[in-house]
Amino acid sequence: MVCRSKLGFTLLLILVLALPLGSIAEPRPTLELHAPDGDATWEHLKEEDGVTIFVRERPGSPVKEGLGKGVIDAPPCRMFQVLTDSDHLVEFMPYVKARIVKNAGRDWEYSCQYLDFPWPLWDRFVNFRIDRIQNYRDNRCEYILHWRKDETHSCTIEEVKEAYGDAGSNPVVPPTNEGYWHLLPHQGGKKTLAYYYVFTDPGGKIPGWLKNMFVDDAIVRLFQAVRERTRKTDLYPACQCLP
Repeated sequence: MVCRSKLGFTLLLILVLALPLGSIAEPRPTLELHAPDGDATWEHLKEEDGVTIFVRERPGSPVKEGLGKGVIDAPPCRMFQVLTDSDHLVEFMPYVKARIVKNAGRDWEYSCQYLDFPWPLWDRFVNFRIDRIQNYRDNRCEYILHWRKDETHSCTIEEVKEAYGDAGSNPVVPPTNEGYWHLLPHQGGKKTLAYYYVFTDPGGKIPGWLKNMFVDDAIVRLFQAVRERTRKTDLYPACQCLP
């Protein structure tokens, strides 16, 4: 019995050591989801192009939390395909000019992004950990894509310049960047009720009011870009919401 036990442990150890690094499960971060409707802490800011924007003060920060809510004319699984299409996000995501995946598993990845902003804003460069959560709350039609600044597996600006030749040598590194997409079935799963939450201090020497104004505009542009991408059905395999 002892020999068999030792043999089984040895085989298990060999299998674990043989796994690629990206296959080893990592703990999922805790996540607080926000529901702005009926929550007095959120201020209804505006509605634009089918997107409702909410903002909220963050104690101790000049930058507000932002939350966008809108309906996408595609099932949640299609929108999730679009948002997790790591190799092609630079083709349609606003401001993103370079994106490099440094390490990845089945439902998480470490990557970096270079964002090229119009004058007078300086470009930004940030390393992320991204978690892809399917079947949230055991609902096969509910998805979450969560990200936060994390330099565990970081890119260098030299790597970014190889991917995007116009990248500057000294982009601003945001001190804080965290957010998520929360995708829920709408109209029987034929459409998606999407929430986009973000809390980011972009850094740099710009006043807080300008930072907040830019976040509002960026949320609307993100919804527009994703909405348009989901219409390109030839780029993604067919999927449907299965309640």
